[in-house]
Order: sequence, then structure tokens, then C-alpha cells
Amino acid sequence: MIFRSKPIFALFITLCLFPAVALAQDEQCLAIILAALAASEQACSGTGSNQACFGSPALQAEPQDGSVPFTFAQPGDIVNTRDLQTLRSSPLNAGNYGISLLRVQNATLLVFGDVEIHNRVSAADAPPTVEVSPTGSINVRSGPSTEDAIIGSLDARQTVTANGRLGDNSWLRVALPDGTFGWLYAPLVTTTGDINTLDIMDTAGAPLDARFEPMQSFTFQSGVGDAPCAGVPESGILLQTPAEAASASLSINQVEIVLTGTAFLQAQSGGEMIVNGLEGVTRVSAAGVTQVMPAGSRVRIPIGGNRAASGAPLEPEPYDGAALQALPVGNLEREVVVAPALTPEQIRAAGIPTPGEWVTTYTVLTFDCVDGRSEVEERFRSNLLTLQVEREGAAVVLVGSHERDDPPFATVMLARRGAGYYTAEATLENTFGRQSQYQFTVYVLSPTRLEGVTVGMGGDCTTTGPFIAELVTAA
Repeated sequence: MIFRSKPIFALFITLCLFPAVALAQDEQCLAIILAALAASEQACSGTGSNQACFGSPALQAEPQDGSVPFTFAQPGDIVNTRDLQTLRSSPLNAGNYGISLLRVQNATLLVFGDVEIHNRVSAADAPPTVEVSPTGSINVRSGPSTEDAIIGSLDARQTVTANGRLGDNSWLRVALPDGTFGWLYAPLVTTTGDINTLDIMDTAGAPLDARFEPMQSFTFQSGVGDAPCAGVPESGILLQTPAEAASASLSINQVEIVLTGTAFLQAQSGGEMIVNGLEGVTRVSAAGVTQVMPAGSRVRIPIGGNRAASGAPLEPEPYDGAALQALPVGNLEREVVVAPALTPEQIRAAGIPTPGEWVTTYTVLTFDCVDGRSEVEERFRSNLLTLQVEREGAAVVLVGSHERDDPPFATVMLARRGAGYYTAEATLENTFGRQSQYQFTVYVLSPTRLEGVTVGMGGDCTTTGPFIAELVTAA
């Protein structure tokens, strides 16, 4: 009996002490990760556009073939994403925790925990850029017009990088030192290269013939459900645009993502990718299917063993809001509050436009013709629309006219193809009195705001017109 009592007594002591030991380990874990996040935020505050920053230890990077050798080993080290091929971030290990901040075009990426990213765009395939210097003090504007807001200024001593232009070369889109983008009036700058090599963009800064920058298209995998202790996040990637109204386009695991706000991503090879919409609206497309998800929901996409989408994204569903509260959103460029989880009913309602009168505004028209002509016409033309919702959102009837009392020039039924996503094809009379084929695509950003594009194919030219629409009067 005496010899048996010793292991029983030892077990009793261990069980009594275990809560205290576990608590101490949790506190140490939490302290390490919070310290790593704080150090990373300070070290990476100066990260510029198309750059990656070493935020904390437990991080490894491999260069692209033929790129300039770089050092990426200490907090604050910066490399150009054009030189980066692979980035590996490790979970909590021996007192270290991997964190990296990347700014890619119009998006900020915060990578943390157990994540591995592979760049899918080589430096040779990246869109061309041109160095730009003002001839004197010059305003930087939010759009390519003197009517757009002034968001900063540059003087003749500063050099920035232009990565886009309007079709007539009147304005250049440039990357600013803080990682955001703006527009400069071209006659007031000098350049080190030919601006005609730059991609032509629309007035919203989207390439008309989109090409991805390095690390704007990548594959990745991460841990899921792997928070090392209470109060800290699971591994993954936070994405954010510089303003809630701004948009960013990325290709991630061959899933096209158009982000307006903030999202959190996780993925497992041979499993699924999960996109959580924390703020704004996120558009997810794969295998010919598009889902528009509001903040407070998530979309799951099957992923094959090659880290590429192996099927279509599922309908949006509520996410686990409590589990997302630990995300390090404080390390992002903008402060953001993680949206509360929506119910299935709220998610469906968010993807159905409100019946009533809407105003649609076309921001730019592009003409591509069989003889090789390609023109971009900058104009703002508005039409009045009446939207009727059919069969609980299964379809939307669009009736267009120029004024409230004008007869309709078009009546089109758009079918629901996914959450918040409607399309239609119709034969209509164009402005020259000829019959043309039209394709309509509409994304529901909210019940009172739409975004979409109209493509007209008639004669020898194809006309593409992106638009926005806002509710004026509910039915």
C-alpha cells in the first residue's frame, strides 16, 4: 500500500498544479505574441508600395531567380516584392513568432503564424513602371481630375513610381511613399522612361487590361484552428484596402478576389480556403461562379493538392465572430472593428437590391474595334433605372430611361448567378439606332448600392462601360 500511494500522491499533486502551470504558459505565450506584434508594427511602419517587411523572427524568404540578392533577417528589413519568390512565416516556436507586412498595389497584407506564400508573378511578367519627378510643387489627387480631392503634394526633390496612365496620357497614377496611390497631372512632371509603356487605367485606377504585380497573385497555405494559447489569433493573412471605399484585386490560390475593406484568409492544401469578410464587401470568383459576401460572413472554396481552387465558392455563411476578435487588426493601416456575425437571413438580404428608382453613372467608356482602334472616353453619364426584384431575389428586372418621364430605352431581366451577383444578355437598340448584343453584370455591394459593367457588341466595335448605381427612391 505504501508503494502504491506514491504515484497516486504524485498524480494528485500534478493535477492540482496543472491549472497554474497552464495559466503561466498561456500568459507567456500571449506576452510573446503581443510583443512580436507591437515590434512588427513599429518596425514596418515605413513599408512602401510593392514592398515586404520583416516584422519579427521565425520568418524566411527566398528570392526569385535572377533577382538582386537581399537581406531579410531582422525586424525592419525591406525587400521589393518583385524580388520575392517564397515567404514562410512560422508559428510560435522557441519564443519567436513569424510576422510580415506586405503592401501590394492597392492592398496591405499582414501575414502571421503558420503561413507559406508562393509568388505566381515573375518580375519579367510584372507591369512596367516609370520613375516620375515633379517640375515643381504639385498636388496629388485621389483621381485623374482637378475636381478630385487633394490627398497630398510633392516637390521637385521627390521621385515616385508611376504604374498607370489615362489613355490620353494626361494623368499618371503613382505609388506614394505611404503605400497608397494617387494621380499626378502629366504635363507637370518629368519621367525617366516612356509613359506609353504604362498600363492604361480607368478613372478608378483599375487596369483596362489587368496584369498582376508580384505577390498580387500567389498561392498559400496556413494553419487553421491553431491558436497557440487563449487570446491570440489563428494563423492566416489579413487583407485591407487603404480606404473602406477603395478596391483591390488579387488572385489567391487561383481564386479571384476583389476586396473593398478588410478580410481574413486561411487555406489548407487539399482542403479549403476560407475568406472572412470583416469590413466592407468582398467578391470571390472561381470555376465560373461569383459570390458577393458582406461583412459578417464567410465564403469557403475547395482547394486541391496543388493549392489551386478545385471547385466553385460556396454561398456566403455566418462566420465565427468570437474567434475572429483576436485578429491583429491593430497592425493594419486603418483601424477597423470586426463586424458581428450576420444571420443567414441577413446575408441573403444584403445581396438583394432594393426595388425602386436608381441612378446609374458610367465612369469611363472603352471602345475596342476589329481594325485595331482602341479608345478611352472619360465621361460621366447618368441614367435613371427602375429595379424590380423578382422571386425573392432570384432575378431583377432593370428598366432604364434618361429621365423620370422618358420612355424606357431598355428592359432587361438579370438572373441571380450567386450571392449578390446578377447577369443578363440582351439584344437592344444602341445610340445609332442599330441592334447590338449587350451583356450586363451587376454586383450588389449593399441593398442601396450596385457596381457592374455593360458590354455592347455591335458593328465592328465592342464598348465596355463600368458603372455604379445608387438607390434614389425605394418603391
